[in-house]
Amino acid sequence: MNTPDMPLSAVDVPTLNGAARATSAAVDAALSVVGLAMDADAEGRAVPVHELRPLADAANNAIQRAHRFLLASGARDPDLPTTAAPVPLHLLDTPDSRRLLALLEEAQAAAERVDAERGRALPADTPLLPGESRGTDLAETISEIALRVRVEVQGPKGRE
Repeated sequence: MNTPDMPLSAVDVPTLNGAARATSAAVDAALSVVGLAMDADAEGRAVPVHELRPLADAANNAIQRAHRFLLASGARDPDLPTTAAPVPLHLLDTPDSRRLLALLEEAQAAAERVDAERGRALPADTPLLPGESRGTDLAETISEIALRVRVEVQGPKGRE
């Protein structure tokens, strides 16, 4: 998943391209509303709501679409509260955290078997990184949670 502090090269470029297109459409739609209002003002008339409403709706829809693209590319949703303070280091590697990791690893192994039964698994010859899942459904989701807990408990690899 991308975060706002990731380098641009790490961001999903097709998603950003979609966001750029949606943003451009939003600007165009908003300019249509402004243009209509300015024309009406120059002519000394009020703009009827029935003329403004479709343009305003189009602008809103385009803005919402751009917002969804940006969130999909990893941007933080400004409407959500900021993240909580980091967990103190001494609380990351605890007996309960280690037990949680062991249970997640067991759950991942079971989910790998379920995914394989359902035909939702990578071929056996597909190389995997440590902790990655061959399953592409349930096991993949569990493996992501397990990876997070594993890094919390064991720390990043290569750091002594």
